[in-house]
Amino acid sequence: EPAPRDKSKFGLSEMDFVIGHMGAFTKEKGQNIAVAAAALLRESMPYARFILAGDGTLLSETRRRAPDNVKFPGFVADHAAFFGALDLFIMPSRSEAWGLAALEAMAHGVPVIASDVGGLPEIVEPGNGGWLVPAGDPAALARMITEAASSPYRLHEQGEKARERARTFSIARMVEQTEAFYRRFAK
Repeated sequence: EPAPRDKSKFGLSEMDFVIGHMGAFTKEKGQNIAVAAAALLRESMPYARFILAGDGTLLSETRRRAPDNVKFPGFVADHAAFFGALDLFIMPSRSEAWGLAALEAMAHGVPVIASDVGGLPEIVEPGNGGWLVPAGDPAALARMITEAASSPYRLHEQGEKARERARTFSIARMVEQTEAFYRRFAK
C-alpha cells in the first residue's frame, strides 16, 4: 500500500516537482551526477527539488558542490515518508549490482530513472515504470527528468506500472535473478 503523498515532511510544497535518491554516498552511486543534473535544471525547471538521502564518505563534498535546489536529509529511517514525498526516483549509478532502492521506489508507486548499468536494466524497464539513461551523463539525466515531468498523467501512469512491476519481483524471484546475475560474472 503506497504511503500518502506528502512533500511537507521535507519542507517542500505540493507545487514542487520532487526528485529523490537514497543510497550511500560513494563514487559508484553517482550522487555527483544527480547534483550536476540539478544544476542543469535550475533555470529550465525552477520548481524541481532534489532530495538526496543517505550518508557516506562523499556526503560533505557532494553537499559543498550542490546548488540550492538539492536537499541532503542524511540517513532517512522512514522510507514510506521519503517515497511519499517523491514524484520521481533516480539511480544515477556508475555501477550497481542490483538496485534494491529502485525496486523499493517502484513498490511505492514512484517511477524510476536509472543508469543503464549492472542489474538496473533487470529492474527498470523503459516505459514500464521507468526510464534508462547512460551512466555518468548528467545532461541525459536532466533531459529524462524534464521529459518525465512534462506529463503528469504519463508520470502517474508510470507510477502505477512501477508498482505492478515491483509486485512481480517476489523474494524467490529476487534470489533467482540475483544468482543468475552473479553467475554471468562467474564464468
